[in-house]
Amino acid sequence: MVDASRKYGRMVQGGLNQRSRPGVDAAFAFMRSGQVGKIVRARAWDYKRRESIGKIAGVQKIPDHVDYNLWTGPAPMLPLLRKNLHYDWHWQWATGNGEIGNNGVHWLDVVRWALGKDHLPEKVVSFGGRYGYVDDGQTPNAFVALYSYDDVPVIYESRGLPRASGATQMDDFEDQTATGKPIRISGAGATVNGGAIIFCEGGYVHSNVVYDNDGKEIKKFDDNGNTPQKNFIAGVRSRRREDLKTDILNGHLSASLCHMGNISLLCGEPIGFDKLPQHFADQPQAGKAIERMMKHLTANGINTAKRAVTLGPLLRMDSAKERFAGEQSDRANLFLKDSYREPFVVREYV
Repeated sequence: MVDASRKYGRMVQGGLNQRSRPGVDAAFAFMRSGQVGKIVRARAWDYKRRESIGKIAGVQKIPDHVDYNLWTGPAPMLPLLRKNLHYDWHWQWATGNGEIGNNGVHWLDVVRWALGKDHLPEKVVSFGGRYGYVDDGQTPNAFVALYSYDDVPVIYESRGLPRASGATQMDDFEDQTATGKPIRISGAGATVNGGAIIFCEGGYVHSNVVYDNDGKEIKKFDDNGNTPQKNFIAGVRSRRREDLKTDILNGHLSASLCHMGNISLLCGEPIGFDKLPQHFADQPQAGKAIERMMKHLTANGINTAKRAVTLGPLLRMDSAKERFAGEQSDRANLFLKDSYREPFVVREYV
């Protein structure tokens, strides 16, 4: 898509709409000016309630009004092995990429935007699983992906279960500032709690607000006046790719972070939760993410002492080639592109 947009001079915008928020743009500019110190780490999270998609006993009938060949497109032409044709495709690998690629891409894009990175992270490792129900879903509903971006650690977390068994609200976001001050963003009263926070030496940025390390507001920026639609129309009129807040290259790079996290998991092996911390002994933030996941699962009645978690390998990315390199790269690179089904083929070159 990037190559085609460049070759044919077309304005192509990815649907990562946070970038059209002027207040967030201004908050990041303030942060980059150094007024809250050096960026030390970033977190993105997506806690969104997801019910079980059910367990079927056999192949399901395709609705008569659906052209299943066209609906399936480049994916394998498989029998329908889930109750609902629509939407629940997100949670099966042949057609979907889980919560990280559904909602997580928006928050990982915010992180990459904040860090000012126009390339892929150098490293990724992930762990997670599907817990709380037995169904036809395959993607994880408790998931952590850890990235290294020029030595800035980035952690993404997603959860599909509520804050406790029987509840409807989601977990609070919990963390600490550089000086140890607790940060809490409540998930009470909501089935969605998501966002991104950039931690700096002297404070942090959440949405369009900059805070100090005591949690006091330093500056809040006006967040009105632009929309993705207005921005796209302005770009169509100007014909300047630079005017698009989310040119398709930004969409490609941020989506690739999601795929990197999933690929590590798909290359992983199940281990006991008790063995998970030793793989991250030198990464305290990863250790805290493990603790948060286990606490979350325990609150939902899942005995982590008797359950496994899939741990993916640490993968290294050659951003210039957009291919994995080094240990386990041969296996990981197999996931970079599917064998698309004719005639729904994305060619290698435009």
